[in-house]
Amino acid sequence: MIVRGSIMELFIEVVPAEGVMHVRVKYLKDEVLTNHFYLNRDAEISYFSCDGQETPHESSNEEHPMFSGYTAQKVLAPNLRDCLELAYSLRLSGETGCCPYVREKIAPEFTFIRWETFCYPMFFEDWDSYRNTAFTACNIQLIVPKEYDVVASKKERDTAIGDSKKVVTYSHQDKGSNVFDCSVASYKKVKFSFGSVCFLSDLGAEKVQMVNDTMLKAISYMNEHFGVRHIEPNLVFAAIPDGYGSFVCPHNNVVFVEEATFSRAENLRAIVHEYIHLGWNPKVADSVQRARFFDEAFTSYFEVRVMAALFGGESFSAESKAEHAIDAIRRGEYKLVPIAEYGLHGYGGLSYTIGALCLHELCLLLGEPVFDNVTKAFLEKYKDVPVDFDLFCREYIGLSGKDNRRKLSRFFDDWIYTCSGISEYINAE
Repeated sequence: MIVRGSIMELFIEVVPAEGVMHVRVKYLKDEVLTNHFYLNRDAEISYFSCDGQETPHESSNEEHPMFSGYTAQKVLAPNLRDCLELAYSLRLSGETGCCPYVREKIAPEFTFIRWETFCYPMFFEDWDSYRNTAFTACNIQLIVPKEYDVVASKKERDTAIGDSKKVVTYSHQDKGSNVFDCSVASYKKVKFSFGSVCFLSDLGAEKVQMVNDTMLKAISYMNEHFGVRHIEPNLVFAAIPDGYGSFVCPHNNVVFVEEATFSRAENLRAIVHEYIHLGWNPKVADSVQRARFFDEAFTSYFEVRVMAALFGGESFSAESKAEHAIDAIRRGEYKLVPIAEYGLHGYGGLSYTIGALCLHELCLLLGEPVFDNVTKAFLEKYKDVPVDFDLFCREYIGLSGKDNRRKLSRFFDDWIYTCSGISEYINAE
């Protein structure tokens, strides 16, 4: 059952001291496409109502073919005239998210919830319906103890603080809709000229200054080499425990980064990486998004350039970044396929490394001044126009001048459309 055009209501109360969250959700009927929904397998349903009448429900745990290795709770939903309501409690173990990279936890010191944990019912059967149910309009209300702070991927509409609880309401008008990620902790918030950073602990004045200086230098480098971007200073970096990864929520300018990021200046590459995502990626055509080349290859390459300029090239290079991926290909963990086919094979993760290495080799071929000027023009031209691999290659060939056409055509054949370029690294002793 996927609800389109109506507004889902979602109420989540996080009780850190008990390691549990209590959820109430209401779906209005609009268009029924499936007769079931998926929920985190650890959820215990206490109330199930169809059209205002409490109704028995059937559920079973099964592995969904879309998420190999993940067992979800599949719940049958009866036909609706009006609405479906349910209530349940959920203890997150850190191992029940629907994607292998997702971790989640509810604890007194820190709570982390991502939408892929199925903390609300997901009505889907295939990838298209999965995306649709994740982007349905949704009103969300989050309830936490009043002494806690919340950083979320949606824009806060209102906050009410009572004697013991804080109630935060999020607008359903946001892009990304009910894609909802949030962290709950007692944060120490520091404002900078580029945004705010919510630290999990008091770092001290020296490290706060380190964060400020590193980010200003990184932003200046990107503006000088790859085009000026005026990114609003409402960006929020929120620290999360190590092991959770770092990722950006562009619809609300929120970036979650691991706490170790702030331990020393060289670790700030995670912040630099996510900041670059907000201004220096070309728009990608849907058909090639799974290859991740036009977001992650570009951003990873830019990250290496920035960090090498700030701290020296020996510690930061595209070659060292790609070493583990090259070894994995040698071991047979990945098939040897061209970059243009990464999306077909689900190898988008290789764009962080092999893709960045490709751009590094392209820079060596053209020389840094030419590469930077061409890339600056390319990013400006395609910041709002979808690009694919063919267009990328044609534009770089055209922008680089007629003297470079032949060698660039050969380069793109070797690195984008065949495996000749990366094979030289793989076969090197």
